[in-house]
Amino acid sequence: MIDLSIYYPSLTAPYKSWSDKKLVTGSKYIFTCMDGNAYFTSIAADVTAYGELATGFAGKVAVAGNRDKNAVIAKDLLRVELIGTTLNLANSVSKLANGDIQVLGASGMPLRKRVQPIVLTAPTNLAVTAGKVPGQLTITVNRVKGARSYVVKYTLDPQTPDSSWASITSTRRDCTLTGLQSGSKYWIMVGAVGGNEQTLWSLAQLSGYVP
Repeated sequence: MIDLSIYYPSLTAPYKSWSDKKLVTGSKYIFTCMDGNAYFTSIAADVTAYGELATGFAGKVAVAGNRDKNAVIAKDLLRVELIGTTLNLANSVSKLANGDIQVLGASGMPLRKRVQPIVLTAPTNLAVTAGKVPGQLTITVNRVKGARSYVVKYTLDPQTPDSSWASITSTRRDCTLTGLQSGSKYWIMVGAVGGNEQTLWSLAQLSGYVP
């Protein structure tokens, strides 16, 4: 059973973008959901006709699998008819439901999904490696879902309360620090920046000696 709370009380119409295979399974599912359903008794005749059309399309798809030109044309023509009939049936369902998401969900037709908030997390798997030239360190972290950018902060070892942290911002999850002191170590941390400039930080990590 689907969680209706994550959907708007509105149907979508993705059918033209569906592959033949998905249209076969999708139309069959819609018919199965609506056939004999008490919500749709007033349009039962339309549901029955829709089921017959869906079954016919499934047969045409199977026959067209041999690549016969005429079979493919017949399948494509019935595809157009099935999509149009699905849209008409969706309009009937929407009018019947009148905003009742329980009725809409019972049809088996795709519902419009609500945008779910992304919970930002701190970067993980911070890796610090020597750069290709002296004075460089390469920084990488795992990609953070919902992060708009990444901030890399770094300071010389030893770290103290008075340490001065430099920082760079990048839209990438990897970057190269340049102009560092060769033979020194640096403390490094990476922040993931999300909406409203919310930033969550990785744990600070001590690098090896800068080449």
